[in-house]
Amino acid sequence: MTQRKSSLPSLFSPSLFPEDGVTLHCFRRRREIHRRKLAWMIGGKMAEEQPSNSNVAESFSFPGVKHQDSCWSDIDIAGFQTVLDRQANLIRRLIWLVVLTICFALMLLQTLDRLNYYLTLPVSTTVRVIRNDSLIFPSITLCPYRDTLTRDATHLDLEKLQSLYETNFPGGEDFNDPVEAMYKLADMYDVVTLWKLSGWELENEISSCLQARLNCTQNGQVERIFTVLGYCLHFPGQPVTVSGHFYGFNIKLCNKDNATDKINRFYMMISDRYSTHDIRALTHGFFLEQGWNKEVAVSLKHFQAENKNHAPCSPDQSMTVSRCISQCFHKTLVEKTGCRMPYMNLFNFTSVPYCNTSQQLRLAEDLQKDLLWEGRGWHPASCQCGYASTCSQYLYETSSDTFARHDECAQYKVYFIDMTYEETKEEFAYDIISLLCDIGGTLGLLLGASVLTVIQFVDALSRQIAKCLMKTPELVKRQKSSMFNIVQTIVKPNEY
Repeated sequence: MTQRKSSLPSLFSPSLFPEDGVTLHCFRRRREIHRRKLAWMIGGKMAEEQPSNSNVAESFSFPGVKHQDSCWSDIDIAGFQTVLDRQANLIRRLIWLVVLTICFALMLLQTLDRLNYYLTLPVSTTVRVIRNDSLIFPSITLCPYRDTLTRDATHLDLEKLQSLYETNFPGGEDFNDPVEAMYKLADMYDVVTLWKLSGWELENEISSCLQARLNCTQNGQVERIFTVLGYCLHFPGQPVTVSGHFYGFNIKLCNKDNATDKINRFYMMISDRYSTHDIRALTHGFFLEQGWNKEVAVSLKHFQAENKNHAPCSPDQSMTVSRCISQCFHKTLVEKTGCRMPYMNLFNFTSVPYCNTSQQLRLAEDLQKDLLWEGRGWHPASCQCGYASTCSQYLYETSSDTFARHDECAQYKVYFIDMTYEETKEEFAYDIISLLCDIGGTLGLLLGASVLTVIQFVDALSRQIAKCLMKTPELVKRQKSSMFNIVQTIVKPNEY
């Protein structure tokens, strides 16, 4: 049996070189045909003998032969396939590579900018004036005015103090100095008991009290509380449905004719229902003497804030700035004295005993004067309460007018101007939907891509990584071999 020679001509066959009468053009054409036939036979033989190792054929690129099972063939970004095509013109590939790189860099910068802006939680603020059928009236705290916070007894009723002193020291010294008598009694009573037994009873000073034309002392809404000014009366805010001068809070204070010790000056604080009154009564109020009237017009403002990283707030409406400042002040005073005053009744300090000696009381009063009046050793700014506030807060804006009376009484009038309130509301201005829209617009404008294109890219990248990890050392070695060795290994002469 005779053997036929292989149909594959030798790459260096003399018949491929130009002979006499053969033009250079014909030579190049015959060489191209020979090369294409060689590439086709290599691909076919490898598919028959090694179907599982198709990567060997893919590792070589021949003009006119495209490998359809490439991991990146499904990416639809303009110019991306041109960059990967080894048969394309080099300059064309470089131009597309530069264009895609610039567009990708701009897309990445724009995406990072939008993402950083989203993480700052930007808000937009809207202000509206709303008319309502009812409004919450502010809480009102009425106290006797105290000139100073140390070494005085103006926050105590001298008649009651003298009676208590004579009861405990019947054969002792005469009641000459109220301050020294107070400190002597402090060795027998704790400070809260002393204030209760000898404090002012402002109920006896009230000549009339009306709130929305109802008697405010008979509806069970009056409370006695302690503040830094002494024993005070507190009127909690109630909903009102009518505004105007004659439908607010009206209280008239007159001294008894037979009283030897009189309250000549008063202090009134207006606040919302959640604010503390212990030390705030000293700074947020109106001073009034007997023989004068004070009219206070009130307008309501409602602030609705969003909880942000740089300005956090609490949904609990009792978490106010005034409560935070009070806790900070109480902590400072307790650390330096080891006891607490009657107005220090917050939950964190209920286990601390009241001051029950004259030495502790002197130290506490000296400290509260230094801390509150002089500002030595403590300041509200040091408490870091700027963001310790509630997200929903009601504030009362006031404007007052004072004029003289023709008797020895003092009168307060507090009322709403009208039934409208101002609402200031924060809303997040850039949510997740806006972020996705901006990123999608950037992808479409600069790369002509969409979410599905991104998924295609991730899928192709994962397949390429998996393919690289699954390559065997023998296969890698074969891919690095020369074309001549592959041809000699795979393409063999056919035998008959």
